[in-house]
Parts: sequence; C-alpha cells; structure tokens
Amino acid sequence: MIDKNALQLAIDTAQAAARTEIVRPPMLPDGWFYWHHPDGSLVLTELPRHPRNYHVEDLDDYAAAVARFAHNDGALVLCGETCITAILDEADRARERLRFGLTYTTEFQLLKMLAQNRTGKSHPAFLKMLRIELAQCAPQGIIERLRSLKFQKASSGQTTVKPGDEAISHEIKRCAIVGDGDVPESVGLDVRIYNELPDTHVVECCIDLDLDTIEFCLIPLSGELETACYEVRRRVRKQLQAAIGDIAAVYCGQG
Repeated sequence: MIDKNALQLAIDTAQAAARTEIVRPPMLPDGWFYWHHPDGSLVLTELPRHPRNYHVEDLDDYAAAVARFAHNDGALVLCGETCITAILDEADRARERLRFGLTYTTEFQLLKMLAQNRTGKSHPAFLKMLRIELAQCAPQGIIERLRSLKFQKASSGQTTVKPGDEAISHEIKRCAIVGDGDVPESVGLDVRIYNELPDTHVVECCIDLDLDTIEFCLIPLSGELETACYEVRRRVRKQLQAAIGDIAAVYCGQG
C-alpha cells in the first residue's frame, strides 16, 4: 500500500521541478548555471565534468600535440615517474589531459630487483647475467675481466656447533683469487631507464664477492636508481620545454 503523504510529496516535487527554470548569465564560465526555483531562490550549479584523457605514444608527437591543443597560456605539463601529463585547459577545471606513459626497461627493473634481493650468483651465472640481461649496459672489458678470474681453495677447517645435545659438524672452506685477475669494487652500467625514451644514465653498482661460497652480488649504490630516474625526467623536461615553447610550462612532478 502506497503511503498517501509520500505520494503527495512526490507529486509536489515533480510539479516544483517542472516550474524550475535554468538561468545562465553570459558572465558565467562554461558549464555553470543558476536554478531559478518557484520560491524565487537562485542556486548556482555546475554540470559534472567528465575528464577527457588522450594518450600519445611518441615523444615528438606528444610535444606537437601539446603545442597544438593547449587552449591558453595556463597549460601545464608534469613529468612524473611513470607518466607525463599535460593539463591542456586549466581554465576549464583541467578536464582535458594528454598523457605519455612511461614503463621501466627490463634492465632497470632487474637493477631494482637486485637492490632489494641480494641473493648471490655463482661465477658462471653472474657472467651470464652480464652477457645477456645487462648486455647493452656493461662497460667494455668488464665481462672478459671477470671471466678470467681463477679461484683456489686457500684454507680448510672443521668446526662443531652444539645446539642442545645434538652436535653438527661443518667444514669451513675459503677460496682465494689466483693469477692476475681481480674483482673491481664497482662498475658503472649505462642503463636505459624507460622503454619509451632513448635517454640512458650511468648507474654505479657494487660487485660483492663472497669467497666462502664464490658467489657474486651486483648491488646498485644507495640513491643511484632514484637519481637515474630523476635525471632522465629532468632531461626530458628540458627537451619538451624547448619543443613546446611558451605555450605551456613544464615541470617535474605528478599529474
């Protein structure tokens, strides 16, 4: 059964809405208007904004598109870590955006993983990583230098650990590098950071060798990965600003 009062309220609301007028003075910006209600009140209202996001896959095309479609001098371009975003129409509440996506290269992702997971690799596996996964990054001569390393057992001993009543024997073996080869303390890898950009940056990495297990670790030095990302973005910012000119301001930041 329908409530009589509720039904009457619905009828009154519908009749009031039918008598409501839309008033849009010329001084209002696009998308704004007044509701003129039967009681004489005016309510300022804005139409909902539906963001229009466009995507471009080439940096030169991106710069050309920003230069062509920016509607006013308030246009803004933000070079973020994973996306470059152009706010084309700031005066219209930033509803039109042009994006250029950025994805990390396989090499840079590998370095990020090595910075977090410092698991050692055998001599052959370490050389394989440099030859294949980091083939475009390793400096000339480093693979041959590491391949020439020869190891020889330098000492051996026996130790006994007694957890509770159980005795566990463990043989201690330590190796030494023999011959003329040596392990550099660090190596500079010239890494391309983003798949979409040709820019590279040298990332300094420590080469850590455990002589007990003859395992190698490649560890990016503190701050190197963050600096690499920022420096590449800064170069791209300068490149875009030069291509776009005064039509839009370009900054490093998230959009």
